[in-house]
Amino acid sequence: MKATVFTDWLKKEYQLGRGHAMAMWKYFIDRKWIIKKYSKM
Repeated sequence: MKATVFTDWLKKEYQLGRGHAMAMWKYFIDRKWIIKKYSKM
């Protein structure tokens, strides 16, 4: 999943702004609840 898909969904479903949505993205990534398509180098 990409961040844009996740943040767009949060905006549509929960009316969250980009900043809050990105904070949620980071929280979910840190807990490995979302798997990114790419890895860190």
